[in-house]
Amino acid sequence: MSAGGAGKWCLTIPPNTEEQTCLERPDGRLAAAPHALIEGLGGLTMLKVAWDAPDGWISNTTPAGTNARDFKRIQFRTAVDFTDPRNRVGQHQDLSLTLVDGDGARSTTSVAAHSVALTDPPRAQSPADIAPHFLLQQVDVPLTVFAGLDLTDIREVRLSFDRTSSGNIAIVDLQLAR
Repeated sequence: MSAGGAGKWCLTIPPNTEEQTCLERPDGRLAAAPHALIEGLGGLTMLKVAWDAPDGWISNTTPAGTNARDFKRIQFRTAVDFTDPRNRVGQHQDLSLTLVDGDGARSTTSVAAHSVALTDPPRAQSPADIAPHFLLQQVDVPLTVFAGLDLTDIREVRLSFDRTSSGNIAIVDLQLAR
């Protein structure tokens, strides 16, 4: 995975707590795979991405000849971090999802055009309110929206944080699905 913005892999430790550790190498590159669990700790590993300008991105390079033709959609789960002031009250998040094929052809769509997963989450109105939860929601984008690509040779999946001025979200389980 490559990153052109702030991104950290976060693992909940110990299981069923809110405490998190984020793994990042000194050179800024990400230090873990999205499903790597530390033995005995459990928890869900997620990529936390924060941006202060609409110019960040993350990219997964796929092996040459990755054939997506027999799949129906690309999916992932995501959550807006309601504790971060970059996610303003009432502001929904959005980002671009781009697929690139072996010839360099690109096709991009807005995630918000296919999902409500990045809407502004409910927030506590007073200390007496029940605390809101960090809730991961599913994003399903049909592969049919990616026109002009050779789906038998997908080389890159890119998420660009270019549709809102700032934000902080979590992403897990990016995958092709049937």
